Amino acid sequence: MTDLYHSPSSIDGTQPTFTKAKWTVALVLATKWRFDNLRKRCIRALDEMLNDPIELILIGREAFVARWVLAGYTRLVTRSAPIS
Repeated sequence: MTDLYHSPSSIDGTQPTFTKAKWTVALVLATKWRFDNLRKRCIRALDEMLNDPIELILIGREAFVARWVLAGYTRLVTRSAPIS
């Protein structure tokens, strides 16, 4: 979490370069601790990284991001490949 607050990017407005795993942990903690600005920042970063419908559902449910859950289920039921 300190990496997010003390990175140079927090000053100039750019996103720091973190892995999907780091952003996910930060999102879950920001949600739990009600750090709304950090939560929004994590969601913006993860929006570009989450493509798998299962990931969208799991992370969306854990972090209470309803649009990810809906998008994940929509992708699952509309894809041509069977659910495996």
